[in-house]
Amino acid sequence: MATTPVILGGIPSGETCTLKLYAEPTAGTPDPTIANGSGDSMTEQTNAKTWYSADVTEALSGNYRAVVEDAAGDEIAVGWVEMADTTTPVFERQATAAQVSDVPTAAETRAEVDSNSTQLAAIVADTAEIGAAGAGLSAVPYNSAWDAEIQSECNDALVALGLDHLVSTSVTGADVANNSIFARLVSASATADWDTFNNQTDSLEQLSGVLDGTPSGVWDIAYAITTSGSFGELLADWGTTGSGLSAVPYNSAWDAEIQSECNDALVALGLDHLVGASVTGTDVVDNSIVAKLVSASATADWDDYVNTTDSLQAVRDRGDSAWTTGGGSSDPALLQSTTIATLSTQTSFTLTAGSADNDAYNGCMAVITDQSTSTQKAVAWVSDYVGSTKTVTLQSDPGVFTMATGDSIDIVAVPRQQDVAVSSRSSHSAADVWTEGTRTLTAATNLTSDGSAITMSSSGVVGTVNTVNTTTTNTDMVGTDNAALASVCTEARLAELDAANLPTDIDAILVDTAEIGAAGAGLSAVPWNSSWDVEVESECNDALVALGLDHLVSTSVTGTDVADNSIVAKLVSASATADWDDYVNTTDSLQAVRDQGDSAWTTATGFSTHSAADVRTEMDSNSTQLAAIVADTNELQGDWVNGGRLDLILDACATEATVTSGVAVSSLTTAAITDVWSTDTLTESYAADGAAFTPAQALYEICQGLTEFAISSTTVSVKKRDGTTEAATYTLDDATTPTSRTRAS
Repeated sequence: MATTPVILGGIPSGETCTLKLYAEPTAGTPDPTIANGSGDSMTEQTNAKTWYSADVTEALSGNYRAVVEDAAGDEIAVGWVEMADTTTPVFERQATAAQVSDVPTAAETRAEVDSNSTQLAAIVADTAEIGAAGAGLSAVPYNSAWDAEIQSECNDALVALGLDHLVSTSVTGADVANNSIFARLVSASATADWDTFNNQTDSLEQLSGVLDGTPSGVWDIAYAITTSGSFGELLADWGTTGSGLSAVPYNSAWDAEIQSECNDALVALGLDHLVGASVTGTDVVDNSIVAKLVSASATADWDDYVNTTDSLQAVRDRGDSAWTTGGGSSDPALLQSTTIATLSTQTSFTLTAGSADNDAYNGCMAVITDQSTSTQKAVAWVSDYVGSTKTVTLQSDPGVFTMATGDSIDIVAVPRQQDVAVSSRSSHSAADVWTEGTRTLTAATNLTSDGSAITMSSSGVVGTVNTVNTTTTNTDMVGTDNAALASVCTEARLAELDAANLPTDIDAILVDTAEIGAAGAGLSAVPWNSSWDVEVESECNDALVALGLDHLVSTSVTGTDVADNSIVAKLVSASATADWDDYVNTTDSLQAVRDQGDSAWTTATGFSTHSAADVRTEMDSNSTQLAAIVADTNELQGDWVNGGRLDLILDACATEATVTSGVAVSSLTTAAITDVWSTDTLTESYAADGAAFTPAQALYEICQGLTEFAISSTTVSVKKRDGTTEAATYTLDDATTPTSRTRAS
């Protein structure tokens, strides 16, 4: 028995594998016996990766089915070899007709698939549950993993509506929409605005603290007015801040003041610069309407505007002198605009004006306009142009109207796709090319060989492969016995399987599963599942609790439940930082405020019922007191004259005064003043450095500083009257050429 090398390709590189040979089936029945013992180990070729060889020592002859198993015993390649008891290497070969006949036919495959159609029907039934875009998935259970997402969306919705500012977040004016419920609760403006609400003055706490039944501050005035009787009705007639004085006539003396105030207002707004005053850049605010009208800058600036070049007059002048108007424009695609000079036929004529270059207008579009009816136009393509005669030849007659001498023509550079015949193209049909490309290799002459790399037997079987540089794994052979089917099926049989012989259930499955989409993206019509209700409600509740909104109605509240400066905090707290803890409902609530008002505040029934006439009568009855007041004020006018009572009092002050000690002093006569300056002596004293001084201290310091001092380097020492005791010291800025000195002690 000879050792026969068996060489197979298309096996994954790096495998530890075993070759098992099975005899060719007879009468369609496979032989399960391994022909080469328990199999032979295979070795990967050094210079030909994915090619493996095994040495078969059994004397085998004929066609054998070669099965390659990996280390785990799984089939990784299947093929056919023609064995002979010889040392000549044996390579994988194509299956014979007898071997192919052992492969199940399309009808047999169909029968096998049909026998399992109950499973396919079950799959179709299951996938049909999905429905269009998931519409059939009406019983999908709630997924607790959705909790955070739903709560987040609920929270986002509440935040988007500004409801987080009710309790858990501080609030500013921009957080509360004008004319919303809360804006109307706190604002008295026609357009209710939260910004008009000041919790330090308008909150319930502040109202409770101010309106406590005991008049104080501004309430003293209201209390006095409402309890004084006649003045209450009088002030009621006048109205708040004079609002009742609605019939006061206009006073022409106000004209100048009103005009002045109007002028001031116009000047303050810079409107005087529109006509009555010259203007500079600083007079016009950046980005104002006027600035934006004249400036092209991102930040509109009047300084960018130069009236000598940018004004309406300058722009018009510039336009007239330098700009090209609409009549002077031209289209670069319009090569020539002229008329037909002479006309030979409807496809050949000469131009009145045109290029002197031959073929200048070839391939261009010609637009001809009838000279009598300008709306009649014809379009054609120029096939030839002669520059010397300006002769145009059209590819064909447009046939729109009869062209004539004098008609206008425009030559436009618009390229067109020309129908150019290709004489060099192949006459072979697609079927010819396909037949040639799929022809069967029948002889060695069909292969190009250098005579050394590949040798072939006379039957066309590859005999020897010396070196394989690159191979491509034959994936058709990887797998189980089904791989053999792919390797031996003819095109005809594959076509049979491809001709819709497989169950239509497969197509139905694909339609249903396609509805799912990537990661379920196609399930856009999944209906609501009522079993989700409790979960979603729970998540909404969690979002409301997270924002503290449960404390509005269903849960008791403490100070920590309401964020400082939130809407609710500002409604009840008068603190600069609105704090719920400031609010005491027993005294500050609406009910408490109302109860306090009923029990302690002066209500409308406490006003005086006197009329204006009653008040006038009362005032007249007290006119004697008013007369006394007038008499006293008249007396004051007489007291101010020379020799009057006040004049006598002032004269008395000149002769005698009372000092803080209560001792009377004589008037300062000339003799007394002389006595102070010529007879009396002043006690020597010096004020400390930087301290206020008495007149005596000032005189002593000036005198001694000018007359009694010693200088050492930058130190000046001033002596007292005794000439030795130091009174003060000064520091010079320079020992040689001083320019300043400073008190040191």
